[in-house]
Amino acid sequence: MARPGKPKHIKEAQGTLQPCRVNDSPATGEPMSLLPAIPDGMEVEEEKYFIKCCEELLNLGLLTSQFIPSIEMAAFWWWEFVENRKKIRKEGSVQVTKTGYSQTTGYHSAMKDAYKNLVDFENRYGLNLVSAQKISVPGARRSNDFD
Repeated sequence: MARPGKPKHIKEAQGTLQPCRVNDSPATGEPMSLLPAIPDGMEVEEEKYFIKCCEELLNLGLLTSQFIPSIEMAAFWWWEFVENRKKIRKEGSVQVTKTGYSQTTGYHSAMKDAYKNLVDFENRYGLNLVSAQKISVPGARRSNDFD
C-alpha cells in the first residue's frame, strides 16, 4: 500500500514543493477542525479506536472527511482483533477435530488478518511509532535573518 501524498500547502510550508510532482486535481475531502460524530452501531472498542485515530490525525492537521470511512474500517479491524484475542484466551488456541487431528482455531487466522489490515492502515497514516517518524508535518515558520 502506498502512503497518501502530502497536500500542496504542507509541502509549500516545509519548503519541499517541486512543481513537477504536484497533482493538480487531487482527491481531497474537506479539512476538519472538530472530531467527527461516531458512526452508529459501533461497539465500545471500535468507538475508542475511532476517536483515538481521529484525534491523532486532527492534531497532525491531516484529518479530512474522505478519511472517515477508512478510519471506521480500521476501527472494525481493531474490534475484530480484540474479540478474537478474547476468544483465544477463553477457549484456547488449539482445537481437536473428530478424527483426532490437532490444529489452531479459526480465531488465529481471523486475528492475524485483522492485525495485518490494521498495521497497514496505521503505517499509511503514520499512526504507529515507526511510520510516524517518516511523516513530517509543517512546524512553526522561522523568520529569515536576512530580511
